[in-house]
Amino acid sequence: MHLMQNMITFPETDFIRIRNVMQKELIITADGSHSIKYSSDFSLRENSERTMKPDFSLLEDELPEIDFDNPQTFPQVPENEENRFVMYHSKHGALQESVHVFIKAGLHELLPLQQPLTVFEMGFGTGLNALLTALEADRSKVQVSYNAVEAFPLEEEFWKQLNFCEVISENAGYKNLLAAENNLNCKNILTTLHSSRWNDTVQVTPYFDLIKFHSTIQDITLPEAINLVYFDAFAPDAQPELWTTEIFTRIAKAMAPDGILVTYCSKGYVRRNLQAAGLEVEKIPGPRGKREMLRARKPVRS
Repeated sequence: MHLMQNMITFPETDFIRIRNVMQKELIITADGSHSIKYSSDFSLRENSERTMKPDFSLLEDELPEIDFDNPQTFPQVPENEENRFVMYHSKHGALQESVHVFIKAGLHELLPLQQPLTVFEMGFGTGLNALLTALEADRSKVQVSYNAVEAFPLEEEFWKQLNFCEVISENAGYKNLLAAENNLNCKNILTTLHSSRWNDTVQVTPYFDLIKFHSTIQDITLPEAINLVYFDAFAPDAQPELWTTEIFTRIAKAMAPDGILVTYCSKGYVRRNLQAAGLEVEKIPGPRGKREMLRARKPVRS
């Protein structure tokens, strides 16, 4: 597959642009954030509120601020069947966001129990949440069975460019994830996460098993007794069919009593849909740049 790679420099951030004939584009930043654009055309419409130009190579100003609850802040792409999604991590950094939303607000609530955990992730994406969970499972010596669904997996040319391990190793706040006692190679884990077979259980580390489903959540059988759900789907305005009471009810039924669901989204109707599915929902402080997020629990009585 033919690739073209250019380095574009923005204030305090390097972006690596990768383009291929499948008409997808991955932008990775030095802080671990990334953007993935699926379209039949890399040209962008002029946006009077943004300083983006039709060709990324001509960009001279800062990347516009992205709020993933507000698609109006996404770069504009022509609307047709082949322009499927634009996906963004927080402009404040993918790593800090994943650690805050999914690890601290979710996994760390359950690790002290020192019991085997079943985790389900809606939206495997770049594998960052799985990577962080694998590192934490090994450090805590807690067995984790990790289940994830992804309808649009990254090609090898894209995931090989992900720089999460470098960001972790260079950031004092996250170095403990790579402590010597882990005896794990972060890059090897990330490679295994992406290269492992679909729809088959693979042991990634002694404490972390993975099964990825190349499908949609509507078309898979969910695992039983899920202890923790990472709901990391595209924003509800981009994929409203994933944020419905019906979807949350399916997940809630598969959750173990006192199981936890965490998501970056704090929209009112998402909270109401989670409650309608029988979950107890609370708003808690969000990651940097986002005031709130949601955490839901399945009542023990249900």
